[in-house]
Amino acid sequence: MLTTKQILDFAAKEAELLSLVPEEFRSTLSSMAYDRGHSAGLEEVVSILDQLVYDLTPAIMAYTNRLTKPA
Repeated sequence: MLTTKQILDFAAKEAELLSLVPEEFRSTLSSMAYDRGHSAGLEEVVSILDQLVYDLTPAIMAYTNRLTKPA
């Protein structure tokens, strides 16, 4: 059984990581990390989310720049 502190720590770390990506990606990345890691615990979910954010940040930034670049 998880403690309240574990849940709050998880929520804080998840929010911190998701703040690094645009809002449109947050739900998908959170779900992907949970699906891949929940059976191993919340620390694994955070680890997977961290890796997903790290791996996708360059592509997200390039796409964002292309969208905001004047025509």
